[in-house]
Amino acid sequence: MRFTRYCRSILFTPALAADRFARGQQSGADISLVDLEDSVSPAHKDAARQRAEAFFSAPPSACRRAVRINSVTHHEGLKDLLALRSYPVKPDVVMVPKVESPRDLEIVEQSLGPDCAHMDLMAIVETARGLENVNAISCSISAPSSGDGGGPTEGEPLLEHLELPTQALKRAPARGPPQRAWC
Repeated sequence: MRFTRYCRSILFTPALAADRFARGQQSGADISLVDLEDSVSPAHKDAARQRAEAFFSAPPSACRRAVRINSVTHHEGLKDLLALRSYPVKPDVVMVPKVESPRDLEIVEQSLGPDCAHMDLMAIVETARGLENVNAISCSISAPSSGDGGGPTEGEPLLEHLELPTQALKRAPARGPPQRAWC
């Protein structure tokens, strides 16, 4: 598995909104994504997984098809991974939310197994712990080669190509941990 290549637009569709699947895939977005995480209440997670299968079974379109799973540190995220393994048509991209360490991506890779090795991963860092480990996360899985010299080459950390966040992260350790939490 590898990190997904860059994209300009992602259209999110709730997994329970099956009537919107076709429109999402015809939208012109770079990635059309079915969401199993935030847009689905806990009581409807199982039904969402079943409906999401139809999203990937539809005829292919110009955009890449993706799924946002629940966090792999939560039992719903592990159920999502097991469901993906059984889908007859696999997504092109798996968006992994709340990634806090390279281990989170290893769990995804190991859970999906070799039949899903062609799927790209999109790691979403949303926590202070994830930000602290962002360099290790970006080095944990190979980036696809951009081929144009503008992006990372195979196996090169993605972080080196994120100019503004990289500069902030290089300065962050000198400041120490935050002194106060904001709510």
